Amino acid sequence: MRVMHWVKIGLLCCVSGSALAASELTAAMPEALKGIPPSGLSCQRDDVQRGAKGQPLAPIARRGADLSCMLEPAQWPSFAGKKTPLMVDIRSAAEFEAAHVDGALNASVVQLKVKPYLKDRAVVLMGSGKAEEELYMACADLKAQGFAQVRVMRGGMARWKGLGKDLVGRTGADAGVPELKAAELWQEQQFEANLVLVAPSHASLMAQLPSAIAVSALTAQAVQAVVERRRKETRNAPLAAVVIVGDATEPQLRALASALPSVPLLSYAAPASSYLAEMRQQQAAWTALAKGPKQLPCGR
Repeated sequence: MRVMHWVKIGLLCCVSGSALAASELTAAMPEALKGIPPSGLSCQRDDVQRGAKGQPLAPIARRGADLSCMLEPAQWPSFAGKKTPLMVDIRSAAEFEAAHVDGALNASVVQLKVKPYLKDRAVVLMGSGKAEEELYMACADLKAQGFAQVRVMRGGMARWKGLGKDLVGRTGADAGVPELKAAELWQEQQFEANLVLVAPSHASLMAQLPSAIAVSALTAQAVQAVVERRRKETRNAPLAAVVIVGDATEPQLRALASALPSVPLLSYAAPASSYLAEMRQQQAAWTALAKGPKQLPCGR
């Protein structure tokens, strides 16, 4: 996703030499990028807002993750007091149809932002359980835009199901620990509020996961010990999730989930070679992008 964003910038923002005609640029582009109009020859920062006449205004603030937004499933819906809270399920329509909290609204964060009449409601964002850093960042943005009370359901739908909470729809599917793909593992290990634990079977990934901690075995006792040590060392700083990297079996993951009922779990069980191959592919993409079209001097 991020690579594609920069590829678009490289192709559409600046070109080397003489200007290419729109037809020439479109013909040279991948199918996924065709139809997007070129933005001209000038390079402009994409974090700068512009006024009606094009004058640059202040850069757009990039807010971090607001971990005070965490909400435990047990706190729903009493956390809002006398207010009637609204669950906003940001998952896909298909996932929502399969299972959701009764009365929840299926909408994206962007769609929520353009509903000012909801600013006085107590709002809870429900995700899948993956990439929750984005939800904590969205929570900070919504608060800044005037939403009175916004929270994030910690652990998302996966944890809600795992705790046996009420749902409507086809509730029998996907009740286990969410499985991560290589790119998703990379994203999760970037989130400082996550605790990444690497089993001996995946020890070769330790160099690729700089904040990870090696564990001797994927047992409840070993994992609990690391979680407790982390709590003491960080003075009980919020823990978003524990990410298990290793060849854990489904029974092992169920045992870990039972031993850590207050902590969301995520799992990466694919071979270490799969992660390394994905990272090499991404590195090649970035290297190719760095050697891409020569940018015109922007003079800014």
